[in-house]
Amino acid sequence: MSSTRDALAGYVEGRVKADRLVAAVAAAYYRERKSWTGEGWRELIAVVERGAPGVVELAAADGTGFEIKLAERPFPAQYEPALKAAARKALVETPDAPTAPPRGFFGRLVDRVLQIFR
Repeated sequence: MSSTRDALAGYVEGRVKADRLVAAVAAAYYRERKSWTGEGWRELIAVVERGAPGVVELAAADGTGFEIKLAERPFPAQYEPALKAAARKALVETPDAPTAPPRGFFGRLVDRVLQIFR
């Protein structure tokens, strides 16, 4: 979710276009739907689906099932204010990427031993 957070921050700051944000949000949402909680995320997905219906398309996959692909559709300009407001709210609700605590002596020793066998 870190790349999605980066896309949200970039869009709110004006560095990322709406089309790129919509693609990043849709891809992450359909890939890891269970981790998307909170009112801000629901609003963001609602704006994306309202402004760009069919942002994803189903395609035949090798074997069984299907593959989800992003459709190349521009995001309508009239929905950008709502998208920016929802992106701000979702960005506030998104925690920063967790940092791992520093490894102790034995943890680093195990890492070195495991590197030998890789």
